[in-house]
Amino acid sequence: PDESVSLQGNSGPYLQYAHARACSILTKGANAARPHMLQPAERQLLTKITEMHDVMSDAARDLMPHAVCTYLYELAQSFNRFYEHNRVIGDERQPARLWLVDRYVAVLKQGLVVLGITAPDKM
Repeated sequence: PDESVSLQGNSGPYLQYAHARACSILTKGANAARPHMLQPAERQLLTKITEMHDVMSDAARDLMPHAVCTYLYELAQSFNRFYEHNRVIGDERQPARLWLVDRYVAVLKQGLVVLGITAPDKM
């Protein structure tokens, strides 16, 4: 169906686009550095990123791969909200925010690979 190839909503192409978009941010910036202190929006995104291990464990234990799909969609939404309201490139917190984007890209890619979906750097 059309939903399965849509760039909107909970679909593989939506997650692939989210990955490519974040990769493009990383190519525009340099000097990512782990933050010492997080602002609330940064903490919220990092909290979502760190849920990956538990989601993967639960999905494997319960034989529910769709839980990984749901998590990745929620993660992409969290990143989109973060990016919409928080400048990354050119911000005084650029190194910390690039580090967060890098963590997001790594986790999103890992989840896509587990699902057998390619994680393109460009679309």
